[in-house]
Amino acid sequence: MSGEKILLVDTEKNVLLAYKAVLQEEGYRVETATNEEEAFKKIAEENFSVVITELYLKSRATTGLIKQIKQNYPDVYIIMITATSLSPETYEKIINTGVDDYFTKPFSPQALLANIKKGLRRRQVLIKNRELETKLKSIDNLAYSYDLQSLREKIKPIFNKSYFSTMLQHEMVRAKRYNHSFSLMTFDINPKDKNVAPSLAEDKKGIADELSHILLNNTRRTDIITIYNGTIALILVETSKDGTRVFQTRLQKEIEHTISKNSSADSKLFKNISIDFLTYPEQSQSIEEWMEGIKRPL
Repeated sequence: MSGEKILLVDTEKNVLLAYKAVLQEEGYRVETATNEEEAFKKIAEENFSVVITELYLKSRATTGLIKQIKQNYPDVYIIMITATSLSPETYEKIINTGVDDYFTKPFSPQALLANIKKGLRRRQVLIKNRELETKLKSIDNLAYSYDLQSLREKIKPIFNKSYFSTMLQHEMVRAKRYNHSFSLMTFDINPKDKNVAPSLAEDKKGIADELSHILLNNTRRTDIITIYNGTIALILVETSKDGTRVFQTRLQKEIEHTISKNSSADSKLFKNISIDFLTYPEQSQSIEEWMEGIKRPL
């Protein structure tokens, strides 16, 4: 992805020159700033894909700079560099401001380059997905999978299978790097009960729509949903096994409430929804196998 523009922010000019030389050798276009004011000005004037900044500039934390960049330019991938190990409180603070990755000195140029490439790939996925969402909204008569037209006004989207697979891989990498948990929950809406008439299969569209509404109303904006081949899948970001069990219990109550309002036919189908989940790191191998399965064509 050479040709992408990167902004380096550091008070030490010799550090800027060293980073700049490494990045330019890889084909990146590089601009530098020695303070927050200069950085703000350049970001407002030019389109940067990546910003690399020290944690402290003249003993002042750059969290304000990072927060403003993310608010105004959410696609920018931000890498933080620090000379000291971060306490759990400091780490949580900088992650919450919008930092995508960080390095503790010393580190190799190869490690930095690898993470820049990872960040650029992630950025391209997000941009393409946003473009796709814009196109979908502009087509009034577009048929969604399982007739999800009624979900178009929701803020949180239903993603396609390809994007979901990419984000699941990304979440696995993040979980390994930062040693945190996440869960993958699946909802099989294919009826398992032999007593359910085959003619009810067409009602799965309505069941998927209703279940999607329940998930959209009970998940966070950071969680990711997809629908494919009779299955709804959900990535619960930074959620432990215990947290997922609590969430599953809440969902089951919501489903039971929906069953009480529906016809007997719909109720039978709702009762046959199979809910399962896998949690990282306890079931990492099973998640990786599931990831390989979703990549295969239907």
